[in-house]
Amino acid sequence: MGAPSRLAAKVAMAMVVCLAVRILLAQAPAPADLAAREQVDAHGYKYLAPNEKYLGAKGRTAEVKMRGNVRQVLSGQYSINDPAVKLQFREYYQTYLFPFMTTAEGLKSIAKDRRDFFGDLEKAKSLEAHRELLDLTLAAMKSIVQDNYRPETRYNAMLIISNLNDQEPNSLGVPQTLPEPMRTALPFILEQFKSPNAPDSIKLGALLGLSRHLEWENYKEQTSTPMQPALKGDVIKELTRLAEEKQPPPGRDPEAHNWMRRRAVEALSMACLKKSDADIVATMEKLLKDESEPLNVRFTVASVLGKIVLQPPAKIDPVATAKELGYMALLACDTELTRAENFRKNEFEREARLTGTYSPEFGYGSGEGAPGGMPGPGGLRGGAGVYGGSDSGGVRPLRPTAGGMPGDGYGEPGTAGYVDPSTLDPKHYRVEFLRRRLRQSLYAVQLGLTGGEDHAPPKTTPGGGAPTNPTLTTPTGPKPEPKGVFAIAKNETEKTDVNNVYYKVRKLIEAVEAPGPDVDFYQLVKDVRKEMKPLESLIGKRVPPPGAAAAGSAIIDDVPSIPAKPGPAKAPAAKGPAAPGPARPGKSASSPAPRSQPAVFGQPRTSR
Repeated sequence: MGAPSRLAAKVAMAMVVCLAVRILLAQAPAPADLAAREQVDAHGYKYLAPNEKYLGAKGRTAEVKMRGNVRQVLSGQYSINDPAVKLQFREYYQTYLFPFMTTAEGLKSIAKDRRDFFGDLEKAKSLEAHRELLDLTLAAMKSIVQDNYRPETRYNAMLIISNLNDQEPNSLGVPQTLPEPMRTALPFILEQFKSPNAPDSIKLGALLGLSRHLEWENYKEQTSTPMQPALKGDVIKELTRLAEEKQPPPGRDPEAHNWMRRRAVEALSMACLKKSDADIVATMEKLLKDESEPLNVRFTVASVLGKIVLQPPAKIDPVATAKELGYMALLACDTELTRAENFRKNEFEREARLTGTYSPEFGYGSGEGAPGGMPGPGGLRGGAGVYGGSDSGGVRPLRPTAGGMPGDGYGEPGTAGYVDPSTLDPKHYRVEFLRRRLRQSLYAVQLGLTGGEDHAPPKTTPGGGAPTNPTLTTPTGPKPEPKGVFAIAKNETEKTDVNNVYYKVRKLIEAVEAPGPDVDFYQLVKDVRKEMKPLESLIGKRVPPPGAAAAGSAIIDDVPSIPAKPGPAKAPAAKGPAAPGPARPGKSASSPAPRSQPAVFGQPRTSR
């Protein structure tokens, strides 16, 4: 066969393939068939019956083939303006994908289906097909959100609406674009957030959507349509109302309510990433300084103060706010240390009761910074009893005396008598948990003070002369815009006052991070409480009696998130010392290597 014959055969085969696809797309159902049948399950929830030709093992092949055809329409290979193509395009989403998400079987893969759906939207090259799918989706999801579908299904629909974009992000193509949330979806999102009849799951999905719209409003291009001022004002008003609402509405758990308040605080901060807002900053300052507020709410406010713009027209006193942040650092340390100490005390007392060595007169033990114990039999340290002697009952000592024979105590690192306390204390992992909780709260204070930029403390001359000027850690990459209360200090005196608070907070961080992974519980408590005293003297405000701050105040659990960094470092610190090797605190001759602080904060996310 000659070359012309082979070319003709290939052309004919290509025409056959195109014709087959055309025939498949042309087999469009009548418009009445595009409405999936509504049914009710055994629990009384509605769901939509998916098109049966896409179900089962045989239907899976048809579904994969149809999804491929739909993606070709989104990519522009087939025109959405063709009536046959449009009907088949709608048929896939309206009679299969969207109905499938409402079924019990669809809930098993709903997260993946949602992720794949947004992936198809982001890859769309046909603006007409993209718009067609946006309109289909908004109408379908609105119906699900407002009707009696499963709570998971309604929440998924609200999430989809909150994440729809008029313009998709494109970081690789030319020109590069940022996402622009769907303008026509915002009024419905706000309506659901305000609705007194909407369940908390819907309000949460709407809250995330409002936060996303406010965030990307900062980065809209000149050709984009900005959010209407009246609508933006209404959004900020509703978010402020939730952020300041101390009492949860009927049926909402108080902890869940505080969690939603913290998300509202974060959403409000999105409106101030590039431009100051006096009302929002005033709300933040009010929440920060209100000691009747839960600590986790106040720490969330502290963290966002390091990300928003605090310049005029906002009015905030940098020195007074810095001292309030320092006081919050003290409260965090006192609350966490007291909680951990009480937990350990109760646990040791329980063990003593179980082993018959508990004495009501002496409690569960005594000793310097440790459980210690009564002298003689039954003591928790030394002699016979739970933690000492031949009658110890097999319970290993928690904090053996330094020195001694191998296995009898810590000794010095590198010597025969050294024993890692983590091998002696089966619950040593709780020390790391305590350190992470302390560090997370102190990180929020760092953000509020300096916006994440580490200020090294002043250095004194070898002869003990006057301190030199403080130096700033040089971050890698572009220099971030100054944030935090340090950025609004008007003169050198105010900057020095803010820095002095930061230096004391930094010493607390060093006390938390400086010990290596082998530090024991009591040494950590001792070191942290030691560094609390200078900060307390500086700010002129005493911490309540030990444990008083802990009543009803949960320390921040999930924000601010400390950005992950490559390598073995546990968390980015404000030039805090990295965890050393086996050396115990106070025993090392050299200072640990400093850690670097993340250089950029408050950057827009590029994903949904």
